[in-house]
Amino acid sequence: MRYIKPTYFIFLIVFAAACSKNPVPETMSPEIGFTLGLQSKTTVDNSNLHTSGSQITIYDVHSRTSPSEEDQSEAGLVQYIDGRVLECNGSEWTFSPKIPWTKRGTHEFFAYYSKNGKDGSSVGATVGYESTVDGASSQTFNISSWQLTLDNQFDFMYATASKDLIHNDYSPVPLSFKHLCAAVRFRIVNTGTSANAFKEFSITGMSDRATAEIKTTGTPVIVSTVTQNAQMRVARENGLAANGGSMFIHSNIGKVSSDGYFIMWPHSADQYDDIRFSLKMSDREIKDRLLSEVANVNNWQAGYKYTYNINVGDNFIIFESVDVVDWITDDLILEER
Repeated sequence: MRYIKPTYFIFLIVFAAACSKNPVPETMSPEIGFTLGLQSKTTVDNSNLHTSGSQITIYDVHSRTSPSEEDQSEAGLVQYIDGRVLECNGSEWTFSPKIPWTKRGTHEFFAYYSKNGKDGSSVGATVGYESTVDGASSQTFNISSWQLTLDNQFDFMYATASKDLIHNDYSPVPLSFKHLCAAVRFRIVNTGTSANAFKEFSITGMSDRATAEIKTTGTPVIVSTVTQNAQMRVARENGLAANGGSMFIHSNIGKVSSDGYFIMWPHSADQYDDIRFSLKMSDREIKDRLLSEVANVNNWQAGYKYTYNINVGDNFIIFESVDVVDWITDDLILEER
């Protein structure tokens, strides 16, 4: 087995390393280009990835099954792109300087969304990279301990793609991103005949800190824990008009955008059972209740958006339903409206 383990950090510090000592092939081929397949919005600023200044970090393992006299490359596997940054200029994604295609072989790309062009934010943890050779290439991202709070929100997305140059196809590579986390929000509607006012809301007991291992195949492995005194708390007075006044509780709090979604780690049923909430309105309140007792879901899954609908009437507070939608599908529908 031949094995390498180069590590790269999110702060764009690149350590030169490769899967083998094979030279990078000399080439006169066109430059490597990318397109974003399915668009998706980030919850942090409610904009899609095509924002000027946004960055994607790219890795690429190039493999050949036989030596080539044409471009002087040996058979085997080469780390062809070592964590290069792809940046959006508002209309296209480009490397600087550009990187040419090899003339032959297969390229296996692994990428992650590394910088938000609108507010300059990035993942609040170290992202390591490993590449292993054992009959077939394998690439892995490792995210170190990362706590998600209302002030520390970043929508980590990742993508894989493959290109076989056997037919000299040098067209741009489509990258279809997946969300590592879930998006959650709480909506209050005042259905009462009198005006009401929101005062305070908090959820506690959620697993807010985690490490993650993401491979090019399979489901990411996320190990999450509950930080002591962890909570998503909002305390502000917000009037709600009678007969339909509404609000998203976490809207514009910390790094949360106006649509009220905050990013949280996926939760299994067991983890979800530990989440508790409290809600205070001007005329009544609910204290320290289990979320699983009032909502019609029992987990938070990666790549899904959850909207909890809370009905506040003249003499009651009811969790009516939870709307669950596929994150990417929902964003595409919104783009068409």
